[in-house]
Amino acid sequence: MPSFPLHFAALASSPRHVELARRAEPDLARLMDHIREHGRFASNVKPRVLERLLDGEPWRHPFELAQVEAERTGVPVEEVLRRRVKYFDRRMTFERRAGDGVRFYYGALNIGGMGAMRYGRLCVVFGPCGCSDDDRAWLSADSLKGAWFAKGSDELDWDCLLEHVADNAHVHVLAAAKCFAPGESLEDGLRRVCTNDDYVEGLQTRRPTLDEAAEIRSETDDELHQRALRASLDGASRDEELDLGLHARVRELADNRPLRWVAVQA
Repeated sequence: MPSFPLHFAALASSPRHVELARRAEPDLARLMDHIREHGRFASNVKPRVLERLLDGEPWRHPFELAQVEAERTGVPVEEVLRRRVKYFDRRMTFERRAGDGVRFYYGALNIGGMGAMRYGRLCVVFGPCGCSDDDRAWLSADSLKGAWFAKGSDELDWDCLLEHVADNAHVHVLAAAKCFAPGESLEDGLRRVCTNDDYVEGLQTRRPTLDEAAEIRSETDDELHQRALRASLDGASRDEELDLGLHARVRELADNRPLRWVAVQA
């Protein structure tokens, strides 16, 4: 069986995509055009992860991280994965069926905001999505929470999955079909493309590198100040303390690269 992204060569020109694009009403067409022009593959990371990347460590997916920890601790890889990977059984089912042994690096479609901050308060933004890239595929939702997994089940409905997927050159059609509502403004549709809890998920098999990144997005200085104030008054979690403490260090490392740092109102 071919690796997951290769399935999308046929989907790129599928009647479903072509017909939707051809018959799009003006508001839907504007939404598709905006996503095609401004859509980017992005990945949210924690400051401690970005610090390691800026120091030269390779980008690693969860399976590689588990291997590193297993070698360090002597704990079996599967045990590490079960502890670290949420929805372990679903993840294994999805990657086994979709990737056929190939592991994925995950991100989300980004149209200009801070991305899915639940995964990290720093957003690494890569290049344009609407190009010919056979290595990247897109799903209309989180791969572990989409309709292809019935509620309470870890069984993957492959036919259902294929109805919610697009290649890199047609992600604007997939995203617009998901987010468009008749009568709403363009801004309303764009806001739904990527939120903290719902997004169009991107998958690629090629390892991302910061050399390919266009920019790093961060909260504004005012927002960081407010977080620091709340942390001192209310008592911050260890993760929050690490995030706040590493922010200046990460910014300094990023400034030493030709990598744009952009403050965005979260």
